[in-house]
Amino acid sequence: MVLGLIDPGTGGSDPIADLTLRFTLKPGQKPGGEVSLETAAVTAHDGATIVAAAAPAAQPLGGPPRLSLSASRPNPFGSEARFSVTLDRPGALEVGIYDLGGRRLMSLYHGDLAAGTHDFTWDGQIEGGSRARDGVYFYRAATRDGAETRKLVLLRSP
Repeated sequence: MVLGLIDPGTGGSDPIADLTLRFTLKPGQKPGGEVSLETAAVTAHDGATIVAAAAPAAQPLGGPPRLSLSASRPNPFGSEARFSVTLDRPGALEVGIYDLGGRRLMSLYHGDLAAGTHDFTWDGQIEGGSRARDGVYFYRAATRDGAETRKLVLLRSP
């Protein structure tokens, strides 16, 4: 964030200097959120202080989006499983289906998504169009910052 400092003695509006503020995360905190300026105060060399209210304006902070992954509905499933991924802000997302060995069997999504909740469906098909066997699988959603994985069970046979 860069703020311009203006010299009131010149009567001009050109900044005389740039003030650069650097923010650091506390240990254990993750990137994201926002920062907002509520008031501004300027103190002159003679000790006189001017305090001004700032127009409320939030500045989003960088960082990859955080996500949450819902439970699969239904679970176990026979024909299709539905679940949703919620992103707190826009960003890149990968969603896939994996076997017990961690091999990706099906990519459901790869690309950028807007913030919000997005629904996904898996019909038991794997890459190439063949049907997955009955068994335990994992669905995984991942951003650059992290991933969430949940288990689902495919049961077509009685």
